[in-house]
Amino acid sequence: MLRIGHKGIVSFPNYSHWGIRLQVIFTGYAPFSRQLPYPWYETPNIRVITLKDFRKFVHEVGMRVLAEVAIDTHSQDRYGRIIAFLPNLRATYGIYLIATPAARVAWIFGQRPKRQKHVSACSVTFAKANNLVS
Repeated sequence: MLRIGHKGIVSFPNYSHWGIRLQVIFTGYAPFSRQLPYPWYETPNIRVITLKDFRKFVHEVGMRVLAEVAIDTHSQDRYGRIIAFLPNLRATYGIYLIATPAARVAWIFGQRPKRQKHVSACSVTFAKANNLVS
């Protein structure tokens, strides 16, 4: 993805959310939830990782995190709620703006991404949390 655009938005369910942890502790089985709706052996391209795992991976492959937000999607609010305190434990999803090293330099000097016409609810939450849109 980043070989073409140099920047990308990545989102995924947070496998270290407290509800997921409790399911593993009390049942001993891989979790099953609204965010992880398939048995572990039938997941379509979903990798079960934590927010910390993803940050570590991005660093190890030489990319950079330009912005990130952790959200809780359990409430009825379709945009989710931003989690600032203990995000690895409390957030159901992580959303990251990642980039190649060259794109990071452009970001620092104020070249913000252009606004798109159609975005998902998660993208709107991410953009608002990082002051990318007004």
